[in-house]
Amino acid sequence: CTLEPTESYSKADLDEYVTILRHVAEEARSDPERVKTAPHNSTVHRIDHAPLDDPTQWAMTWRAYRRKLERGSEHTGGKTT
Repeated sequence: CTLEPTESYSKADLDEYVTILRHVAEEARSDPERVKTAPHNSTVHRIDHAPLDDPTQWAMTWRAYRRKLERGSEHTGGKTT
């Protein structure tokens, strides 16, 4: 799979990206376990996938998302967080 960048990226951005990919490829050759267990410097170590598997949590459009927020605020006293 070849990435196709959009016009919004500068040559410097693309060069930096290529440098990073080369670094990761070199790490993968020299220390495969490090790449397999990445990321190492993250605030969240495990993502909770449960909401992604629950169709009642999905909102396919902005309008559906707003409706879900409004319904949720009825149950939380106006708080939507």
